[in-house]
Amino acid sequence: MGNCSFTNLMLGFNDFSGKRCTRPSIQPSTLLKLHPSCDLRIPAVYSGNIPGDALGKWGHSITRQIDLQFNNFSGAIPPQIGNLTKLAILILNNNHLSGSFPKEIGRLSSLTGATFEHNLLSGNFPPQIFNCTKLLHLIIYDNNLGGPLPSTIGQTADLAYLEAQNNLLSGILPDALSNCTQLQNFSLAGNQLTGNIPDYLAASPSTLFLFDLSRNSFSGAISSSFGNKVQMQQLDLSHNKLTGSIPSELSLCLGLISMNLAFNSLRGGIPSSFGKSLESLTTLDLSFNSLSGGIPSELGSMRSLKYLDISSNNLTGSIPSTFLTAPSLQYINLSYNDIEGTIPDDRSSVFGNATAAWFLGNPRLCGEIIHRACPSSHRSVLKSKAAKVVYISVSILVLVILNLILLAVFLKRQKLQATRNLDVESKFMKLQLREIEEATNNFSNDNLIGCGAFGSVYKGVTKDGKVLAFKKFTLDSSSIHSFFRELEIVRQTRHRSLVKALGYWSNHMENNILVLEYMELGSLDAHLHHMGKPRSCKLSLQERWNVSSAIVDGLLYLHYECPNAPIVHCDIKPSNILFDSHMQPRISDFGLSRVLVDMVTSTQNLQGTLGYMAPECASSGRISPKCDVYSFGIIVIEMVTGVGPHDREILGENVTLLEWVRSKVSVGLYDEVLDGTMLAEYKKTLEIAEQIELLLNVALECTKDNPKDRPNIKEVHSRLEKSMFSMKAPFSGHNLTDSSKFSDSSIPDSWS
Repeated sequence: MGNCSFTNLMLGFNDFSGKRCTRPSIQPSTLLKLHPSCDLRIPAVYSGNIPGDALGKWGHSITRQIDLQFNNFSGAIPPQIGNLTKLAILILNNNHLSGSFPKEIGRLSSLTGATFEHNLLSGNFPPQIFNCTKLLHLIIYDNNLGGPLPSTIGQTADLAYLEAQNNLLSGILPDALSNCTQLQNFSLAGNQLTGNIPDYLAASPSTLFLFDLSRNSFSGAISSSFGNKVQMQQLDLSHNKLTGSIPSELSLCLGLISMNLAFNSLRGGIPSSFGKSLESLTTLDLSFNSLSGGIPSELGSMRSLKYLDISSNNLTGSIPSTFLTAPSLQYINLSYNDIEGTIPDDRSSVFGNATAAWFLGNPRLCGEIIHRACPSSHRSVLKSKAAKVVYISVSILVLVILNLILLAVFLKRQKLQATRNLDVESKFMKLQLREIEEATNNFSNDNLIGCGAFGSVYKGVTKDGKVLAFKKFTLDSSSIHSFFRELEIVRQTRHRSLVKALGYWSNHMENNILVLEYMELGSLDAHLHHMGKPRSCKLSLQERWNVSSAIVDGLLYLHYECPNAPIVHCDIKPSNILFDSHMQPRISDFGLSRVLVDMVTSTQNLQGTLGYMAPECASSGRISPKCDVYSFGIIVIEMVTGVGPHDREILGENVTLLEWVRSKVSVGLYDEVLDGTMLAEYKKTLEIAEQIELLLNVALECTKDNPKDRPNIKEVHSRLEKSMFSMKAPFSGHNLTDSSKFSDSSIPDSWS
């Protein structure tokens, strides 16, 4: 070990199998025995204190990254951390670390990224950390840090990500924050901050994507300068004490997907300009303010708007007729205003899903849905007695005919409604928590089929015999964020190559559950490496080609065809490719997915899977649809060779999967990388050999280091469609249809 080059210490994100997700523990004193020049990968979870003596011994040896996330470390961060002056990335999130930050952390002059979220760190927000002037990413949410945001933040002019939500920060934001002109994700939600929202935060930078100051005590008006944020995707200023009107300049934020200004004291009207320019907006929440005036009819013309909550205001007038033809609207809440008139009874529109709760507290509204009759129209009195007789006779006849028609329509509607209810139930079930608990035997360990960082997945059987999967998220802010992100993605996507979401239950607190279709035949990973053995896959060439085609079809839909495309999955890997009872492959797990306004953007350090994650995504958080293309290429190479990216037994210690395959393919030695099944196919005919070579070459193009050199998924689709296997014949099932070969544990822990 003394001769290897050590640049990373990685103990986080280890994989564990077993229905009860038991995790062995190794004492951190073991670290003292490690040579500081070696690459360390240990499949276990550490506990106890982080050994300061080991960090002191390594000193300048560690040159890039320490990754201790998702362990059981406790105690304080040792002051010897300051010895690691060449450290670039420090990842300590999801442990049980406590106490204050050591002042020595300010000596990490090379630090560019640090994550401390989900710990028990306390004391004031550490001003020393901003002495690390190269800092780009600081993720420190879900701790107990108090005091003000320190003015030393002005020293980190290139800071792009600051996420410090759910702490105990207080006071006003420092003027020095104006130096941070490169912010992209900025979240201080769930603290005790006061004062006005500084105008400089609204005026610059234009690169801001996420701006979240919700659940604080900010006061004053919303700056009209927010109109400069053309690329901003999420704006959340809810649960504050903001006053004044909603600036119409917000309509210039063309990239907005979600806007939440609820629970403030805003007055004035809703800007009609929102409906004319915010074409990407899916969620608009203006509830619990003091807004007045009518509901702008332009809101019904918004192309992407799905959720509209303007309840608990002082709005007047009638419901706009444009809501009847709103292209995407699924939910509106107009309750507790002063809206009048008739509630539309058009079952083909958003009102077909309406409940009385949408309209409560509007005494001048009427309609069948709220069981309040509308006034009858006044009929003029007939002067002529003869006319009266004719009128009465015709009226009786018409009433008889109408009753017959209404009876026929009623019976037909009942039949259609029953069909619709079944369809809705199959697409998005409205289960209650009690029903979910009964289906899973109160989330019994006997029904546990997977677990991971964000929670656990359980198999369940409903009263009517449906076998479903229930993904229960853990109680922390990142898991809840992942839940709502995945919920938003799966609700707007429908494709044969994607795992379907059938419903959900959430109280925004301890219970956040997705209801998914149960994938009976497990994951691609289980088939590629049966019982954990390398090169044990028995899938035929046709079957492997079909899996490749299904992944491409799913990604083509996500990148180009679904609502709000492009959607980047961000975690394509074999354990996230699942099979239904007919061995139809489906892409699963959208907890890391991103909806992009531009085809290239940045986000916080992704918790994707090393080996399958594109290099630009792993190193800098730079994501685009090309990241999914790269992951697809790795999967194809793994399917063809039977070798995973972390298979040291076959690859050796210093060779990557890509290096191994490229070295062979570049000199035409395709047969030396194929597994047994593929090698037998390769030797059959020249035509089959060419098809296998095509598949490998496409995969190698997809995995080029520079994303600009990779094809997009449309180009990949075009290449594969020209193949002799593009007809996608059904799986033969000769060795796969026996579901007993794949236990529940083959459902991937990555679901959660």
